[in-house]
Amino acid sequence: MIRAAPGVPPLSYPHALAMCSEGNGLAAEGDMEGALACFEEAVRASPNMAEAHCLRGRVLSVLGRHKEAIASFKRTIQLDKRYAFGYTGIGNSLLHRGQPRRALKYLNRAVRLDPDDPLVHSAKGDALCRLDMAGDAIKCYDASIEVEPTAAAYGGKGGALRALGEHARALKMYDRTVSLDPESADAHHGRAMCLAELGRRPEAIAACNRALKLDGGHEGARSTLDGLREAAAGGRA
Repeated sequence: MIRAAPGVPPLSYPHALAMCSEGNGLAAEGDMEGALACFEEAVRASPNMAEAHCLRGRVLSVLGRHKEAIASFKRTIQLDKRYAFGYTGIGNSLLHRGQPRRALKYLNRAVRLDPDDPLVHSAKGDALCRLDMAGDAIKCYDASIEVEPTAAAYGGKGGALRALGEHARALKMYDRTVSLDPESADAHHGRAMCLAELGRRPEAIAACNRALKLDGGHEGARSTLDGLREAAAGGRA
């Protein structure tokens, strides 16, 4: 729940609260620019409201403006050191900026503050995967799934298992990902790579085509599909 912080003028808080509510509604409708304008107005009205800074950071992250998002999340935790999503937000943005080791520091803090958030466990797993620590990452994805089965956790676990060469188990994870999020091009591409490793080439080609239908610019799926077609042509030669 959004709450007034010490030092917030009483007349500015209701306006900030209203702006946060309006911004959340716009974000739910997919209008991220409109939501950002609302959250920035909330921050101007109540600069000591940690939640307003956090909401601003979340939208900036969705918009790919991760440097600005990190600044908002840092302001969040300056105002409230126990605001778990502030740490999660910094960690996620650092991951997007290719800094998994720095991200891990913030994600560890987020896990301690809010162990019931499945997304922070998945994000920690992502950081560990990028640090070539797939075995430890799997434990994080399992912790996430235990709290709440999500496509992010199953997809992450699939990637970690594939990194360990366990393609049959990875395929099962990607199958679960697709069942939860059938529009995920990454999940279909993950299935394709596992199927290819298991020698199930026609199914792998179909999975690549599905990924490309969902995202025509998916470079990984295009590369995998080209490789499968070249291998098929070589086999017929």
